[in-house]
Amino acid sequence: NIPDSVEAGSDPTDPTDTDGDNVPDFQEEDSDNDGLSDSEESGADPLNPDDADGNGIPDFQEQPDTSTDPVPGPDPVTDPAPGPDPVTDPDSDGDSIPDNAEGTDDTDGDGVPNYLDIDSDNDGLLDRDEVGSVDAFLDTDGDGVPNLLDLDSDNDGLTDTLEAGGSDANGDGVVDNFVDSNGDGHDDGVGVAPLPADDTDGDTIVDHLDVDSDNDGLPDVFESLGSGVDNDGDGQIDNIIDANNDGLADGVSINSTLDTDNDDSFNHLDLDSDGDGIVDLVEAGSEDFDGDGQVDAWADADGDGVPDSVDVDVVGGTDVDGDSIIDIADAEFTGLSDFDGDGVIDDFDNSPFGDGFVPLTETPVTDAVLPDTNGNDIPDVLEVSDVELENAVVRTGLSGGGCSINGVSEKRDPLMMLLLMISSTWILGTRRVRRRLKTKD
Repeated sequence: NIPDSVEAGSDPTDPTDTDGDNVPDFQEEDSDNDGLSDSEESGADPLNPDDADGNGIPDFQEQPDTSTDPVPGPDPVTDPAPGPDPVTDPDSDGDSIPDNAEGTDDTDGDGVPNYLDIDSDNDGLLDRDEVGSVDAFLDTDGDGVPNLLDLDSDNDGLTDTLEAGGSDANGDGVVDNFVDSNGDGHDDGVGVAPLPADDTDGDTIVDHLDVDSDNDGLPDVFESLGSGVDNDGDGQIDNIIDANNDGLADGVSINSTLDTDNDDSFNHLDLDSDGDGIVDLVEAGSEDFDGDGQVDAWADADGDGVPDSVDVDVVGGTDVDGDSIIDIADAEFTGLSDFDGDGVIDDFDNSPFGDGFVPLTETPVTDAVLPDTNGNDIPDVLEVSDVELENAVVRTGLSGGGCSINGVSEKRDPLMMLLLMISSTWILGTRRVRRRLKTKD
């Protein structure tokens, strides 16, 4: 925010280069390379930058005086304090995150300070992959702990290590049998064979950041911990207490995975958790017009990454910029709010918060609200019952096609697109409820 004319000095043909790095002051953000940005040091009036010591040199162009040592303690020239040197080594561990942003804390207690640690929370995921932006660290669940230091980045009660495909039997959020022989802060085994960080449902949101990893409309937190922990229906544990600030909810049974049908696929990744041939989405009381087991709002018939509900190739309309998003729903075209930055404005976005979750209903998912055909207090999604099988029906807009317990028909309903549009309109209503809930939080 400082005018170039002020930073360049009196001779524009030979602009000032305070730190002597061959980059003129007006082209860099920290002219004196002291670790503080020019905007921080310039003060409230950029035309008249602050000069704290009154020596005629603006603070943003004045390098620290290290020639004397007026304060008792180590001499910063001959005996520098431990920690990163922002001048000679601004990114000591080479993870693309500046040392002064990572700091000298040792978050995971492995003996390697964060600025030298390429995995500062020991979850098996590299800091550079979790940081998001170095200017504003990504904090997916909004708990105040950035993802690169958060052991449960989506606050669903399942650790990032587990959801990324690693082993975390004790639920502490750290890769099991952690060994770091080279002192880089990253498990040696994971360094050789990186965690897969799968995106099970293919919605472009990796499982450890996705609160509904299989897109069946039942949040992961319900499919693992059950009822009572997510009473507002946002897919996250409510009102967590996290005394040690590691991102894991205290007093909660972490990694309480369920596998109802014992098929080696956890319920939160299984579209048919009880293995009865009827997908969870249908057993939860919803419809599955395209028979894929996922909430229809996620449908993407042409696989271009744009949901059918806003895909110009499906619904028609205009698409001036050619990105396949119909103009009325296109954030770039309309200039309207797009919270998750996916290009679809919030009013047309089935998952506007970018958390991979489209709720089944406006009511938070609990055992009590899910269908229980035989009335034994076990939801149909978790139980195979004779009554259920006898009353099984084809869930489609027409008879003779769609999802069936005997398999998926090869036929495509002629009214498919119409039904998808209707379901998407209904989903928008649930999205608005979620937005109000988020706003209240």
